[in-house]
Amino acid sequence: MDLKNMSWDDKVKLAKNPNTSSEVLCKLAKDSKYAVRWNVANNPSIPYIAIKELAQNKASGIKEIVAGNVGTPKEILQELIKDTNWLVRDYVAQNPNSDSKILVMLFNHEKRLKTTKCQCHIDFIHKCEITLHN
Repeated sequence: MDLKNMSWDDKVKLAKNPNTSSEVLCKLAKDSKYAVRWNVANNPSIPYIAIKELAQNKASGIKEIVAGNVGTPKEILQELIKDTNWLVRDYVAQNPNSDSKILVMLFNHEKRLKTTKCQCHIDFIHKCEITLHN
């Protein structure tokens, strides 16, 4: 498959498709177009190597999608807790893969930052408080 000569629209379609091969998704994760990388990050079949790379992407919007993707492994969610963008951390809090250990780490990180952004989300605080009390 010649991705170099493929149109932007075709790359987006491939990036969205859960049946796209891991090899192609890994290549698309490095694409220069934001929309292509965003759709790879949102793909439920994203391979580990691609999601790890996109978790380090400079574009916050890409990291937000990675943090919210149900396929994101716990070790990557733990890395995203430290992100400076509060929305990335908020998506980590909402990710069903965020276990009690991750939520406690996130809660403590927010306390250290003394932020109100992530703490103003009632669902996030409620989830953390339940975790801390269990």
